[in-house]
Amino acid sequence: VLDVVMPVVSLGNVVNPTVDTRTPSWRAGDTVFGQAVSPAQNTVLADTGALPAGTYDVFSYLEYTGAGTPGSLFILEHRNAANNATLATLLSLASDGGGNSFHIATLPTIGYELGLNERLRTITPLLSNTGGFSSSIFARRRG
Repeated sequence: VLDVVMPVVSLGNVVNPTVDTRTPSWRAGDTVFGQAVSPAQNTVLADTGALPAGTYDVFSYLEYTGAGTPGSLFILEHRNAANNATLATLLSLASDGGGNSFHIATLPTIGYELGLNERLRTITPLLSNTGGFSSSIFARRRG
């Protein structure tokens, strides 16, 4: 009898670990889209509406073509359940204020926690933006 601890490994039971990574699949109901030409300040382009609580796979795409005011052209926000406060800005697309230009911003697919009735939306926070805006939000609750 020894007074030491000896680790033991049974080579018959060793299994190589595997990691299964899958890209989320999206359904029509998981996607919202919006577009506008020269929208007013604080125009909501896309809004998921109130969502059940949970972890979501989220992807977003913002696109702008035109001559905009320097600064943030539009943003992807996480809103509270009452839809009266922004909890986080997840993505922002900005303009340098130059002539006609084409801007794209994408939020890579992330896992994101939402509380009961919280939502994701894209808005145009600035005034005097001329040009075309389009936005897509993909949000699917993990099973």
